[in-house]
Amino acid sequence: MKLLSKEQVGSLYAISSGLCYGFLGYFGVQLLKSNLSIANMLFWRFLVAAFFTFIILMFKGKNIFQPLTENLKIIFYGIAFYGTSSITYFIGSNYIGTGLTMVVFFIYPAIVMLFNWILYNEGISKTYYLAFSMNSLLVS
Repeated sequence: MKLLSKEQVGSLYAISSGLCYGFLGYFGVQLLKSNLSIANMLFWRFLVAAFFTFIILMFKGKNIFQPLTENLKIIFYGIAFYGTSSITYFIGSNYIGTGLTMVVFFIYPAIVMLFNWILYNEGISKTYYLAFSMNSLLVS
């Protein structure tokens, strides 16, 4: 007997991810206040995350070994896109605070959906309208 559908499990992961990101701002700012540099903090953050991800993938039996060129692409994209967004998040939080920075940071899903609608004529489901309206109520 299956207790939760894949969609429900995905929603739980998304909720827990959001909670963790909420704590990221608080703990990150506390680390910055203790004179840890942004680069140093992010190095340790991503090293620990890579370690835990490696362990999870090993237990699931996933093949993590890819050709060298693919691994280099993964590392480059991680540094260029995810690393840059993390650095700019903490720089922004020094100027406008973690709450407002997090709100601005998470506007990107709406922008991606808007681009998909404009460029690829992909429809926006009613669930997304509900999520956006809930987000608007929480932010205001």
